[in-house]
Amino acid sequence: MIDPIYKIKTEKKDLLGKGGIVTTLSGTYHIPSWTKVEQGTTLNQIEIEVIVPEKDLFKELFIEEEKWTFESSSSSQKYTVRYNKRGELSCNCMGYITRRKCKHIEEVKKEI
Repeated sequence: MIDPIYKIKTEKKDLLGKGGIVTTLSGTYHIPSWTKVEQGTTLNQIEIEVIVPEKDLFKELFIEEEKWTFESSSSSQKYTVRYNKRGELSCNCMGYITRRKCKHIEEVKKEI
């Protein structure tokens, strides 16, 4: 019988090293990866493969919020138009709050 080789993938080989083997009530594991291995497995049967993640893997999670700011024509107030959770344009001016329509959103629609 050929001894199994366990390939453990990690991004941080320097933190993992070869690790160790531990047996608990629920089985035998390589630690610190907690990969389940057969009882009697030795560290010589463990291969560590370092994975280099793509640099832009989570790029879409950090998209800067689109917003447009307008100064009031009658006061020092500033109004902001941005996309709400439903993906619709919304504004913090009284026109939008009361009627769900405003000139600020109309200006943004012309721009985009």
